[in-house]
Amino acid sequence: MSNPLLVQSNLPHGAYPFDKILPEHFLPALDEAINEAKNQFKEFKKDSRHDFQHVIAKRSDITWKVDYIAGIFF
Repeated sequence: MSNPLLVQSNLPHGAYPFDKILPEHFLPALDEAINEAKNQFKEFKKDSRHDFQHVIAKRSDITWKVDYIAGIFF
């Protein structure tokens, strides 16, 4: 089963493809996005050259998928 929440929308303004999203898509997509973000943060933390400013700037790059999926309910 393809999960439309795991790919970035190509609709205008990044709109959600509501016609393709089913309730059973949400939790697996959110779990996968959270695990992906955790792994990216672990890799990011391995580089000791990063300071607080870098963390804040990189956070949105790492968590965009979590934010996108969770944004459906807000």
